[in-house]
Amino acid sequence: MSLIINILLGITFTAFSLIILLLLIPISYRIKFGYQNNIFLDMSLRGGLLYGVGLCFDGSSKHLAIKVLGFTWNLNLEARERSKEKDAVKKHQDFSWNTFEAILNKRFLKNSLALFKDLLKIIKPKYILIKGKFGFYEPCYTAWLCGMLALIDGWGRYISLDVQPIWDEEYLETENAVGGSVIPLVIVLRMLKFLILRETRELISKVKKQKGFKNLQPLSG
Repeated sequence: MSLIINILLGITFTAFSLIILLLLIPISYRIKFGYQNNIFLDMSLRGGLLYGVGLCFDGSSKHLAIKVLGFTWNLNLEARERSKEKDAVKKHQDFSWNTFEAILNKRFLKNSLALFKDLLKIIKPKYILIKGKFGFYEPCYTAWLCGMLALIDGWGRYISLDVQPIWDEEYLETENAVGGSVIPLVIVLRMLKFLILRETRELISKVKKQKGFKNLQPLSG
């Protein structure tokens, strides 16, 4: 009996040590995404020589490819989307306005913004490439986005912008890339800090009680 317990303890300790090791090894990441008639995504993660993970998505064919250690799994998302469409109306009607109010809680929004800023610092990329053309039906929105992009352009030398506004029509064509490295354990610890906050726990509790966002209370007026 003691031998079985020792074996189980040894397996548990080995698994725990392996998880800690994986969390401490810096991950190199490369993400390429954009829109050219359809959304596309090409992402790869590599943890030294231990493992590599890749994900490719093509919006035109609804095709998702997942690559792990040289093995590839192909998924066709069209069948999944058709099954989800049957429940789309019901899910929309089951949405809970109380849950939405919890998301709009000032302290929760403040905590979420702080989390977003911290994650940006943690995963600070070595390079960001933004390239494309864009235009909105209202030129003022195009001008607003130009101003936002100008602010981003001043964040650092690692950002490269090559964008062209289209003023007389709605148009979108973009190709972007992000790359860098990050230690997973730092992200995990920051996420845990966010999850144990009272506002976050209250929101999670409300979502669980709703069981699919029930009891819709439509807005008046």
